[in-house]
Amino acid sequence: MYKFTVFMKRLPSMTQQEFVDYHRNEHAPKFLALPATKKYVRRYVQSHPVAASILGFRETGFDGLTEIWFDDMASFEALFNDPEYLQRIRPDEASFVDLERSEILLMHENVVIN
Repeated sequence: MYKFTVFMKRLPSMTQQEFVDYHRNEHAPKFLALPATKKYVRRYVQSHPVAASILGFRETGFDGLTEIWFDDMASFEALFNDPEYLQRIRPDEASFVDLERSEILLMHENVVIN
């Protein structure tokens, strides 16, 4: 299983709550409506930070996290190269995510405890 993670920074013009509301209530339904999402995505999770402190760790500088699971690299590539994704979703991402300050990570999972 492959997991694609996006560590998101919001646009400077948005408050944290505006960012969360848009991510949950506008972006997610658009993403879920794509036929390619239904075909290739196995799991999709959005997370947003809450205040917490752990000795030795600093609080995150990110405003949200998206995790998307795929069966294989071919599925990952198919989704992100899908013409409808590129036409509808990529522009929407830029309407609330500061893409220049956000980071991505693609990982192959090794499940230790399930």
